[in-house]
Amino acid sequence: MSKRILLGIDTNFSPTTQHAVRAVGEFMEQATSQLHLVLLSVIPVPSMTSPSLGMYVGHLLPMSITPEQRNQA
Repeated sequence: MSKRILLGIDTNFSPTTQHAVRAVGEFMEQATSQLHLVLLSVIPVPSMTSPSLGMYVGHLLPMSITPEQRNQA
């Protein structure tokens, strides 16, 4: 049976992410079953609070994702 490991990584490949990737790699080398590694990078959605008074004060309004954010992911 095929199993998967889901590993969340940051876009700048920080030392913590590098350590996690190495640790998972070592684990996968020693595993007896077939494993697949799935890397997950989350694109933060830029948002701003509503400046108008009324029902939606303080709610976050999503903004569109930039091409740079997509490239990083």
